[in-house]
Amino acid sequence: MHAPLEPVRWVDGVVRLVDQRLLPGEWKDWDCGTVEEVAEAIETLAVRGAPAIGIAAAYGVALGARNASSPGKVVAAAREAVSRLAATRPTAVNLFYALDRLRPILDRGLEGDACAQALLDEAHAILQEDLDTGQRIAEAGLGVMPVKEKVSVMTHCNAGGLATSGWGTALAPVYLAHARGRRVAVYADETRPLLQGARLTAWEMAKAGIEVTVVVDGAAASVLRRAWWIWSLPERTGLRPTGIRPTRSAPTHWLWPPGKPGCRSISPPPSPPLISPWPGERIFPSRSERPPKCLGKTGNPV
Repeated sequence: MHAPLEPVRWVDGVVRLVDQRLLPGEWKDWDCGTVEEVAEAIETLAVRGAPAIGIAAAYGVALGARNASSPGKVVAAAREAVSRLAATRPTAVNLFYALDRLRPILDRGLEGDACAQALLDEAHAILQEDLDTGQRIAEAGLGVMPVKEKVSVMTHCNAGGLATSGWGTALAPVYLAHARGRRVAVYADETRPLLQGARLTAWEMAKAGIEVTVVVDGAAASVLRRAWWIWSLPERTGLRPTGIRPTRSAPTHWLWPPGKPGCRSISPPPSPPLISPWPGERIFPSRSERPPKCLGKTGNPV
């Protein structure tokens, strides 16, 4: 089974990224042709999610090597790319993991095209390893998912394909369960202030035809009493503002290491909307396009 999404890829000599700042309103690829463009994409959250950032950075170094002004300057150009990309997100673990994978190549004595190709091959390997990891998480998660008529899953932030090479972490088993005909419903915390849950997780699930409900952060604790699982990323201690104590609030609590059909409509729509604008735009489409159902602070539909 192919990954549900392709947020970061190497295409015809450029780093192709999905500009996540524009979602859910618009899917737009950004073809980064320079190291500086890749760095800008990371710094401005056009690409986000630790695994996706690491993959983008690895390809960024390969891009810097390929763009060197002469064969004799390939190693120097790659080292400059490593330094520039390392300064983009100081807290991104996968970013430094990827750069540390590439540094030894620059010390092998390779020059010119041989060095540039070795860097690109390693970047491809980092991408493939993340795809493999996502598939393993999907299978492992599906193996422990309760076998029942319908399973409800709550996630915080965005741990789907957009944040990784395409499968995701917490949402990988959800994708696989849906693909194999299992009934699964996702409760997506909106995740303030950038609304990764409301903008990105809800969009991913809706695009895949998976039932999704957006939950304002303040309602997470009450909704969790009805959900079987809460899945998130261990570094996301941002669950605390939601008032959740997962190990006591839910029957099962899983932490995964660092990843329009089917949606319910709002009836009647809130006025003014309680979960709405993202840079002047409504997060959700019109009622005729069946937006995700939204739950307010009390855990009731809004």
